[in-house]
Amino acid sequence: MNNGMQFLAGLFKMTTGKEMNIGNQKIEIDKETGEVVMRFKLG
Repeated sequence: MNNGMQFLAGLFKMTTGKEMNIGNQKIEIDKETGEVVMRFKLG
């Protein structure tokens, strides 16, 4: 999962020229479906 966040942070930096604050991320797991949801604020 950390590799995925690093990838997204790299894409964000390439498109905006700014660093992405990945400290505000929230990870949720849906127990019914087994899906993992990552939320993070862009900005």
